[in-house]
Amino acid sequence: MTLRQSARGVVWVPSSPPSDWAGTSSQWLTGTMKPYQNLDRFRLNLRALSKRDPALARCLETAKPSTRLVIGDNGELNVDLGGGSLVYPDGARSTGLRQVSTYLEEPLRLFVDPGEVSEDCVELNRLIRTMAEGMADGPKAEKPGPFGGYVVVFGAGLGYHLQALADKLRFKTMIVVEPHDDFLVHTLHSIDWQVLFQSLGREGRDIRFVRGGDAFSKVIEIMRGPNYPLINGSYFYFHYQSPELSALGQRLLVNCKDLAMVAGWVEDQVRMLRNNTANFSRKSFHVQRSSVSTPRACPAIVVGAGPSIDQGIEHIRRLRDQAIVISTSSGLRILLENGIRPDIHCELENIVEMGGLAEQINDQHGLSDIVLYASPTVDPRVPPLYKQAAYFFRKDVSSSRLYAKGAATTSLAEPTSGNTAIYAALSLGFREIYLFGMDFGAKDPSRHHSKDSIYFREDGQQFLTSWRPYALDTLVPGNFGGQVYSGWLMDWGRNAAANAIRTFPGVRVINCSDGSLIPCTTPLRPDAIDLPAPALSRDEEIQSALGGLAYAPDGLADPDGLAELRRIFHQTLDRCRKAMADLASSQQSSQDAAVTLCDRVVAELISLEASSGTAFGTLIGHLQTALCETFNYASVMAPHAEKPGLSALSDALVEGIDRLYPLIDDLFGPHPP
Repeated sequence: MTLRQSARGVVWVPSSPPSDWAGTSSQWLTGTMKPYQNLDRFRLNLRALSKRDPALARCLETAKPSTRLVIGDNGELNVDLGGGSLVYPDGARSTGLRQVSTYLEEPLRLFVDPGEVSEDCVELNRLIRTMAEGMADGPKAEKPGPFGGYVVVFGAGLGYHLQALADKLRFKTMIVVEPHDDFLVHTLHSIDWQVLFQSLGREGRDIRFVRGGDAFSKVIEIMRGPNYPLINGSYFYFHYQSPELSALGQRLLVNCKDLAMVAGWVEDQVRMLRNNTANFSRKSFHVQRSSVSTPRACPAIVVGAGPSIDQGIEHIRRLRDQAIVISTSSGLRILLENGIRPDIHCELENIVEMGGLAEQINDQHGLSDIVLYASPTVDPRVPPLYKQAAYFFRKDVSSSRLYAKGAATTSLAEPTSGNTAIYAALSLGFREIYLFGMDFGAKDPSRHHSKDSIYFREDGQQFLTSWRPYALDTLVPGNFGGQVYSGWLMDWGRNAAANAIRTFPGVRVINCSDGSLIPCTTPLRPDAIDLPAPALSRDEEIQSALGGLAYAPDGLADPDGLAELRRIFHQTLDRCRKAMADLASSQQSSQDAAVTLCDRVVAELISLEASSGTAFGTLIGHLQTALCETFNYASVMAPHAEKPGLSALSDALVEGIDRLYPLIDDLFGPHPP
């Protein structure tokens, strides 16, 4: 059976479970079962574990298992779940080794089809197409190569299968998922962890443990780590069945866009660096180094461009003088067209079209009396149009790594400008916040935004060249009951808004939008709102909020940092290019040659992350994906086609690197005044 995941064509080729699949069912052994402990092994294992995972070692040292480790007359260990109900049918060691032997006959593995990524990743797509053309006519092996970057083990049990898997499989990292600490404690008595750690270490391999809540995110985080390029062919091994492990396995095997997403692309990261440099080369702006601690006395109204804003606009007009109005990117024009001027406007996106759109709105309505709250990666044409600019730093973008310099970074202002506006209200100290037009979905998928938004205006189409239509293909609970259509981006935004609200204790967020239900908010019809007159004027309230931010009268340009960054970029690209060129002359098998290449470039990336997070964040998405595609092709290359095939891959990789040099150098050209 083959299951296909739409995001970049993830293909899963599962095998049937072994006939002796271990499970927590009532299995009775004949003979006498006695409690078992090996305290010497326990202490030695604990010492070895503490060097690798001190927190886990401390937890297991003091844990009090509710189950018992027992030994039978035949010397086999087992786990008594209570009342003589045992985990293993005929002992842990026999079952574990037999299960591994059966698994190896038809292992469950992950394979990722080469394919184009987002069309915004121009250079990466060019590289992937070049590889595909070079490998199109090459003969394929009967089965993929044996190496897989990861082996994910669902269940530690008593651990005998772990050493067997390490001996039989070729991988970089073993991930042991165990939701029950009892089993981990028992393994400290049952197997020699020191031997396993040492055997893995000698071969440059690693072992990681996943326990507790949110196992899915933890596994994804590990697999998205340094060895992600080798993810193709990874092994999934189920040791025993439980509700937690079954649900996790199902989620990983069927619904895992998280594994296939590109970690950024060069063009986008360079644009953000260039925009941030230009914006910080100007004078007189504010920077948010942390959230404002002083609470605002006045409420805030956050206005988005969801369909329900068309019915809510008159209520905003009625409440306008009693609150600070904060607009989202698409919500700005809607307010201005209806004669309502926001106090604060929020922007997130760095795309070029946003500069032209802001200039058009400024020509029509004027923006010089409005405060801009934005990422410094916005198009440099945007900030000068506003009265003042206040910048926050996004988390995990290259420009923040260069310019934040100890300031707080956040992921709570993403993925939409609506999230930015909610975060602005929260982080500037507003404790009573009303949401209008923050639908995060639509009752009618064809009406995903307000009728007055850019998406439905003829004079706005020129600014939508990079916009992709929303996929509103799922139903979520509605704010006022019923259901509304949503999609992965809107649902991401909805949950991100809830996470942001949770981060700020003591806030009251009232959702007046007739869209999706946002957790942590209180639904309220707009006609039920009655606000008192504010104690301070709106300008006094805004200046008080800005007073809690850092002020940069002379800008924050960093020419020395840019010069060093340019040197690091070139040095890294030179080294990666050399490793990729060497692929063509490798005397190893195709898969082993690809593993060697990945090891060399991954080592460069690890070193780069330590020396320059900015350069690392700029290049990581491109290089990881390029290596992933290389390993994919090398893993299915027929043995007699290895040398010409490796040459074709090497040529494509080197050309891809050569095309990055001018793209990177463009960052260091002249910047707008």
